[in-house]
Amino acid sequence: MKGGDLLVDNIFLVNAHGDQQEMVNFVSNITIYEQIDEPFLSGRCTVVDGQDFIKNMRLTGQESLTLKIITPDASGEFVNNGYMNGGIFGSIDKTFRIFAITDANRDSNANQLTQTYVLHFIDPMWFECQATRVSQVFHGSYSGILQKILLEHAGFKYLPSCGFKSGPGEIESWEESSPNNNQFISPNWNINKLIKFCTKKADAENNTSWKNSMFFYQTLAGKYRFESFQRMVTEPEHLKTFVYTGIPDIDYSEIDDINLSYGDDTFDKYPIGQNIPILSVGSPQRTNTMTGVTGGAYASKMQTYDPVRKVHEDIIYSIKEVFARGSKGHTSTDLTIFDNDEPLQIFRLENGIHGEAPQITQYINHLAPSKSYDDVIYHKVNMTNSFSDEAKLVDASDNKTIQQQRGQEYRDSSDMERAALLNLLKQNVTKFRIPFRTDLSVGRIGNFVLPVPEPGESPTVNMMQDERYLLSKIVYKINPQKNTGILEMHGVKDSFGVKISDFKPLEKPPAEEVEKGE
Repeated sequence: MKGGDLLVDNIFLVNAHGDQQEMVNFVSNITIYEQIDEPFLSGRCTVVDGQDFIKNMRLTGQESLTLKIITPDASGEFVNNGYMNGGIFGSIDKTFRIFAITDANRDSNANQLTQTYVLHFIDPMWFECQATRVSQVFHGSYSGILQKILLEHAGFKYLPSCGFKSGPGEIESWEESSPNNNQFISPNWNINKLIKFCTKKADAENNTSWKNSMFFYQTLAGKYRFESFQRMVTEPEHLKTFVYTGIPDIDYSEIDDINLSYGDDTFDKYPIGQNIPILSVGSPQRTNTMTGVTGGAYASKMQTYDPVRKVHEDIIYSIKEVFARGSKGHTSTDLTIFDNDEPLQIFRLENGIHGEAPQITQYINHLAPSKSYDDVIYHKVNMTNSFSDEAKLVDASDNKTIQQQRGQEYRDSSDMERAALLNLLKQNVTKFRIPFRTDLSVGRIGNFVLPVPEPGESPTVNMMQDERYLLSKIVYKINPQKNTGILEMHGVKDSFGVKISDFKPLEKPPAEEVEKGE
């Protein structure tokens, strides 16, 4: 048994008229996407077709596709024992709906005439939520409202439970939001739009991290989750360690551990055999401050207007204020990607450096990113008194606690913080490839031990990036013909492991002397 071994038991296609076809022998690859910013699983598979299924099966993008994939047990046998409580030796049993057929190409030679095409599929509940519209007034917390919509209006409680965890219907984890006295009218919105609205507006109870940072998503080996960014990065029981040695075709059974160093210190040994091997590492992007500025990642402003009270208000967001709340609820520490609030200096080389010391002068000063509030400006309307049954107008701007039901309000930087977080999670992205397994999911923190490619006897580690990454996306890549697969995981960060001004790797300071955030 090798890492990534699996058994594709079924790729079962049923068209809209009930015609059936097993596609295992005709599919060359399967790709499934799982991510925290998408409510439903989606994917694609490539078909090598010598029997003209498009015509004979009357494929029109309205078909059902069931995938049954089994991983080996501890003895190396492929036995379908269910999810094995979420262990690595489990199975995947999901039904999708095909919605598109693309890239149809015909390949002919002397012996045969075949065509290839791609079937795109998504969880069938997307169509259910797209077709179901709701016209109703909702009261309470956004988490409670969304759960009621999914269970009762979308029919989630009637779904067959294929997961291993308990919960109503297909709901695995549900985090409560606050406050619980919201009120809004769904003006004949479909449920997909209501999912986006409630997820965007909800804020976790006792949240000390990014505000309005809730995510509703589906996992391949589990069910649906509604969780905050703060919970994702502070769940220790889900923590796993991944190790990259950089040695091609390594036999992990013959290696017990790996030593990492930083300066004169050697870190504790990381037991290779007890952790998950990383096949390859890549970083499609480490930073992009231009999109960060235009996307409001560092600072922004919201201008609001109350049409009843005729009052204008300005609310600002700064990334420094978010991290000033403490280190809890961030991927690494309470240290942002910027050192301070000082202006960013741009320097210019005045002379040539051939045979003489370079002469550097200050060329221009840019406003500190955390203070550039006018880079992104939002305009909103406060509807505080729209649902008020009080005898007089309610002034919500003086921070008084209001018990009555309230209309849509914009009194703080919550919406701006959500936009900033979503932008930051696309800034620092690292891809990790590992052998196929079924016990991982997005929305969880992982320790990724990544020696830096530097010369020396012992590999070093990047203390600035540190080892903690949030899994924001997993791409499952499966080869049914070879019965093997890999996972391509996207690890993201919203903070660094050390203070940048104190991080001087060229001076090789001892690891314990590097100042870390408390």
